[in-house]
Amino acid sequence: MPFCRQTPLTLKALRAKDYSEPPQTLGQHLKKRRRELGLLQRQAAERMGIQRDTYVNWEKDKTKPVASQFRPVVAFLDYDPTPEAQTLASEKLGTTGVAAACGREATAVVDLPSNGKAEATMTRAETFGTPGASAT
Repeated sequence: MPFCRQTPLTLKALRAKDYSEPPQTLGQHLKKRRRELGLLQRQAAERMGIQRDTYVNWEKDKTKPVASQFRPVVAFLDYDPTPEAQTLASEKLGTTGVAAACGREATAVVDLPSNGKAEATMTRAETFGTPGASAT
C-alpha cells in the first residue's frame, strides 16, 4: 500500500512538575514559564539576553537578578513575580500608611451614606488590638 508508510514515532513521557503550584520563588516562576513555552534553559537565556549559566543559577534559586536585569525577566514571564508589599499596618487597618506602621495615630476617612464623610482616629493601642482601647 503506497499511502501507508511506516513513520517512526517518538513518545515523550510526561514529567512531574518540580515546582510548586503556584510558584513561590523566582526560580520556580522561570522554570514554569520555560516549560510552558517548551524551551531549553539555553533558549530561555537567549530570549532574556543573558548567559546560560546566569539563567541556570536564577532557576535554581542560587542567585537573583540585579535591578538592571529584572526587566527582561518580567518580559519573559509576562508578569511581575514579586509579591505585593505587606505591612503589619496594612493587615490591621486594611490600608498602608507610614503613620500607622510607626505606631502614631492614624486617621481613616470612611464614606457613610447618611452624612457624606466621617473621620475617625485610631490610636496605637487600637491598631495593635490592646483591650479596653476606644476610638475618639
